[in-house]
Amino acid sequence: GGLISATLATRIGTQNLFFFTVFIYFFLFLSYQMAIRQNKNAATFQESFSASGVKLSSVVSLIKNSKLLLFVLCIVLLMQISVAFVDYQFNIFVENAIPTVDKRTQYMGWLLSVTNGCTVFLQFFGTFFFLQRFGLKKSHLLVPVLLNVNAIFLLLFPSFSVAACSFATIKTMDYSFFTVIREMLYIPMKLDEKFRAKAVIDVFVYRSAKAFASVFLLIVQIFLPINILLLTGCMSIVVFCCWIFVVFYMFRHYERQVEPEAG
Repeated sequence: GGLISATLATRIGTQNLFFFTVFIYFFLFLSYQMAIRQNKNAATFQESFSASGVKLSSVVSLIKNSKLLLFVLCIVLLMQISVAFVDYQFNIFVENAIPTVDKRTQYMGWLLSVTNGCTVFLQFFGTFFFLQRFGLKKSHLLVPVLLNVNAIFLLLFPSFSVAACSFATIKTMDYSFFTVIREMLYIPMKLDEKFRAKAVIDVFVYRSAKAFASVFLLIVQIFLPINILLLTGCMSIVVFCCWIFVVFYMFRHYERQVEPEAG
């Protein structure tokens, strides 16, 4: 997708690129329809799922009563808030450095292509290496520490290249390494925690965190006459420091939960 945007943005225009998505969505619609028709168990699954009577309140109660789930929720929340801040910072630098819309789309296409390439490499090779080399706890610490270093560099040396590096790093980590090590935290949990609570955290919290951060940035821009880049830079550092603190305490509970199963 990134390569298509990078190649065609300056040739046919950014707005015309949106027409490509019509064919993609139509193909996906047909694929889902065919998959549902071929799946003989779809109706049975839907009936059993409806009969189970799963309520959001029970899932929320499940999360509240599990310290490990609360910690997982926190790191997901912190990650997505930081992603929103870095996205905002990067977009400001891109808009100032590349004023033409089609050129911006072209650059974003190339950058996202590189980011997705790094993501695939990290998923196939890097994640295995880091987990084998550092273990689960240090791998969890590695993510906020690395992103915090990027945030400090961007705050001290605010430039387009540093912002691009910070953007590519956090996107790569979010799509690959962080996703893998986060999934590993669910392994020692009970079935309800692995599936019902996990679904709420991965879907609802994952997206609502970005929405919360976006609304916050919008309110700040409207009502507070301050340097928004400086504010988001400082807040990103605070978020990453909180994330490191959460990881330390999270693994106290994680190790207690794993030890009885290992024994």
